[in-house]
Amino acid sequence: MTSAAERAEFWVGSAVIAVAAGFLAWSFSGSSALTTRLGKSYELRAAFPNVDGIEPGTDIRIGGVKVGRVSAVQLNPESFLAEASFSIPQAIQLPPIRRR
Repeated sequence: MTSAAERAEFWVGSAVIAVAAGFLAWSFSGSSALTTRLGKSYELRAAFPNVDGIEPGTDIRIGGVKVGRVSAVQLNPESFLAEASFSIPQAIQLPPIRRR
């Protein structure tokens, strides 16, 4: 026969394992869940003079809300600016940029 302390330890251990499994599943859902919820996406490119801290996999946020990830960073041989490529869900329509 098991004691009450052993049963309590079993249930607490089971709860810890269930919570850990839940966090693991949540961490793998990532941006694929966002894309699934918001449907198709369109590709954008942005040019920067300096891309310190931007690399493939970096989150794209609008108003603090994650809407995608950087897919590639490369150097434009004509302008010598770094260009980051990323996808935004079609449900999020960004306004056009006014060039000066």
